[in-house]
Amino acid sequence: MQRNDQKFDLDSFEGQNSCKKFLGFIEKLCESLKIKSQNRTYRKTFSNAYKVLYKEGKLCYLTEILDSAQEAFPYLYVNGEKYVFSKQVIDTGKKLFKNFCQLLYDTKESYQRICEEQSYQAIVELVNEIRGILEEFDENWVEYEKLYVVELMLIEQDARRFIQEAIDVEREITSAEVRERAKGKIMVECSDYNKNRKRLVEILNKINAVANPDGKGRDDLQVEILYQAEGICRRISSSQSKAVRKLAEGIRKSFGSLR
Repeated sequence: MQRNDQKFDLDSFEGQNSCKKFLGFIEKLCESLKIKSQNRTYRKTFSNAYKVLYKEGKLCYLTEILDSAQEAFPYLYVNGEKYVFSKQVIDTGKKLFKNFCQLLYDTKESYQRICEEQSYQAIVELVNEIRGILEEFDENWVEYEKLYVVELMLIEQDARRFIQEAIDVEREITSAEVRERAKGKIMVECSDYNKNRKRLVEILNKINAVANPDGKGRDDLQVEILYQAEGICRRISSSQSKAVRKLAEGIRKSFGSLR
C-alpha cells in the first residue's frame, strides 16, 4: 500500500500488517537459504524498552525500523527540545529503504524467473543470486538499526534528565535529613538542605512545564512558598486560623508527595 508521496503506508493497520507479513516472509526465506547474516550482539546493549521487541537468535526485521528509514526525519522534538539525528543515521536509513524497494522488485522478478526456468543449474544460480540479495539487505538493515536505536536511546536518556536530576537531588535531601536529625539539628537552619530543596523545586517547575506544553504547566512557583507554609505551620495553630493552617499543611503535603 502506497501513499500519495509514493512511500509505503505504514501508519494504517492494513499497511503495518502487510509490511510485517512481508518482512516475516523475508526473514523465513533468509533462514531457509541459510544466508550469512550480520552479527546482532549489539542488541545486548539496548535498553529493556527495546530488548523486549527482539527475539534471541532471530533476525527480527521490525516494521518500526523500516518506517523510520523510510521517513528519514532529520530531527524530532522531545519535551519541547529539538534533537537532530546524525548524517550517518539519515544516510544509512535512506540506503536501507532504497535497498528494501529494490528487494521488492527483485523478489517479484525472481519468482517469475524461477517459475519459468527448467534447468536445474539455472535454478541453483538463481537461488545463489537471491541469497546475495538477501545478505545485502541484512547488512544494510543491521547497519541502520544499530546506529538508529543507539541515537534514540541517547535522545531518550537526555530527555529524562529532569527526572533523573530530581531523583538525585531528592536523595541528597533525604540523606541530609537523616544525617542532621541524628545530630539533633533543626533542618530549616541547614543552608545546604534548603539549597537542595530550592533546587528540587526548580527542577519540578521544569518538569511541570515540559509535561504540560499547552500553557498550563507553570514554571514560576518559587520555593519561598514552601518556606512560608512551613513557617505558618510552626507559628499558627488550627484554632487561630483553620483556613490558613489547612492551606499551609496542603502545600507541605503536596511537596512531600512529589518527593
